[in-house]
Amino acid sequence: MKQNQYYYKLEDFSSSLLQTHTHLHICFYYNQIGDAGASGLASSLAQCTNLSNLVLALGGNYIGHVGASGLGSALAQCTNLSNLSLDLGQKQFICSFGL
Repeated sequence: MKQNQYYYKLEDFSSSLLQTHTHLHICFYYNQIGDAGASGLASSLAQCTNLSNLVLALGGNYIGHVGASGLGSALAQCTNLSNLSLDLGQKQFICSFGL
C-alpha cells in the first residue's frame, strides 16, 4: 500500500514532482488562499496524472466561485483519481451574482 504524501504549503506542493504522486493529503487550512491561490493549486493538481487518492482540506480560506471552478476543472483532469475527500470547511463560498 502506498503511503500518503503530506503537504501544508502551496509552494512545497507546487515544487514537488507532481507526476509521481499517487496518494496525497493536502492540508491548506487557514492559509489565506483566495481565487489566485486556488488557481495555482489547480494548475499543480492538473499535472498529477498518476493521482489515485486525494484528501484536499482547504477550510478557512477565501476561495470564491472562480477558484472553486478551477479546482473542479483540475480534478476532472486527474483521470486516475478513484478516492477523493474534499473539505472546504467554509460556511459559504465568496460569490457575487448579478441580479
